[in-house]
Amino acid sequence: MVYQTTNIVEIFRITTRHDFKNQDVATALIEALKQLNKSIILELREDNFKAFQLYQKI
Repeated sequence: MVYQTTNIVEIFRITTRHDFKNQDVATALIEALKQLNKSIILELREDNFKAFQLYQKI
């Protein structure tokens, strides 16, 4: 789920279909948003290690 205002994108939930996992699809999406010079707000639960790894990569 994504919410966008003028220059801010808030990502509440991002998931990748099982057959596309480990192919950097989510990373590519976030990188594309960065190329548009959008401010990105990411939220995650403390126990969501996969999301934490993704956000550290970017």
